Amino acid sequence: MDGSETLDGERPIDRSPEEGQRFARRMYLPRVIGCALAFVCISGGLSEIGASTWAWVVLFLNCFVWPQVAYRAARRSPDPYRAELHNLLFDSAAGGAWVAAMGFNMMPSAVLVAMLAMDKAAVGGMRFLARSLAGQAACALLVWLLTRRLNITSQQVAALCSLPMLLLHPGMVGYTAYRLARRVRQANDLLSMLSTIDGLTRLPNRTHWEQAVANEFARCRRIGHSSAVMMLDIDHFKAVNDTH
Repeated sequence: MDGSETLDGERPIDRSPEEGQRFARRMYLPRVIGCALAFVCISGGLSEIGASTWAWVVLFLNCFVWPQVAYRAARRSPDPYRAELHNLLFDSAAGGAWVAAMGFNMMPSAVLVAMLAMDKAAVGGMRFLARSLAGQAACALLVWLLTRRLNITSQQVAALCSLPMLLLHPGMVGYTAYRLARRVRQANDLLSMLSTIDGLTRLPNRTHWEQAVANEFARCRRIGHSSAVMMLDIDHFKAVNDTH
């Protein structure tokens, strides 16, 4: 992905380092919580296959050390936005590796893949989701070729360990999306207000006046009343404005 593209690659866009820093900060807490939930989810699958100590060590590093490393790497990068995109792709790739490491245990694997897909779709749309799924599938295939482990049937332990992520993660993603949508709405409201205020006098400008007149004419037509507009120049503002 070129650094000037959007997440879904649909149109070019310039993103400042400050925007990239904010993006990395927004992703930090969801990644910390999501990785903690993933630790519980994956633990159920690993326990059912009697995973080695090394597998547990790598899982701990992935779920509790990686979020800190990812955040600092993005913050220190000259292009934080692009660095965070790479972090998100790594999240999905690691998820694919753990699915294979669990032997494709049905319940935790399905939950892990679904939650990771939800994250990527919410952040970057379908094109970014497709890229993350491709990396996820490639890593799953690679790990499976190395381990040749298959344990599809989920026992009670794996099912129970999958529940926290299944129940809590969608709410976290939804709340994060809500907060972002609210900030966008507030910014749009501010832009709308500024577009109707004169920058010099801080008074309503012509755009505001035209909207007010159009609304009043529409109201008069709606109730069947006639309408007219009288304009009075009481302070000779036009002459002063044209002169000075």
